[in-house]
Amino acid sequence: MRALKYRHAVSLANLFATKMAEEISHSGWLLDVVCAVPLHRNRHFQRGYNQSTLIAKPLAKKLGKPYRPLLKRVRPTEPQTFLTQESRFTNVQSAFWAVAAHDLTVLLVDDVITTGATFAACQRALKQAGARFVYSAVVARTVVDDISPKHRTYNSELTREDP
Repeated sequence: MRALKYRHAVSLANLFATKMAEEISHSGWLLDVVCAVPLHRNRHFQRGYNQSTLIAKPLAKKLGKPYRPLLKRVRPTEPQTFLTQESRFTNVQSAFWAVAAHDLTVLLVDDVITTGATFAACQRALKQAGARFVYSAVVARTVVDDISPKHRTYNSELTREDP
């Protein structure tokens, strides 16, 4: 994941999408659309691409679902990497906005998950925009020992938030 994210090894995105599609196809999820966790335009400009989008687009194609950029990061946030567990949730609070997603079942794709703060903020925005269900898929999970129980909501790389 570091090679994709920081060393421009963008060809890895298709490999990750293929592996994710294999897992998701066995999940039984009835998806309407796939979207990626967005970067703020400043970070997108710096990196030149959004690694989550590079994974989500071929994943959508492999699943036979449309890719739609339903989310927008409306304000820049600090990189989550060096923040404390509690700071991560505060950092992304109100950072995302979603277009109308009325009654859609959404697969939200990101590269790495640690506390679930970014997913939680994105899911909240999608639900406020009318999404029925939001499933989450991630390539890698960081293991952290000091996550408080109230934030220990992601037990696997594939998760679902019930309405």
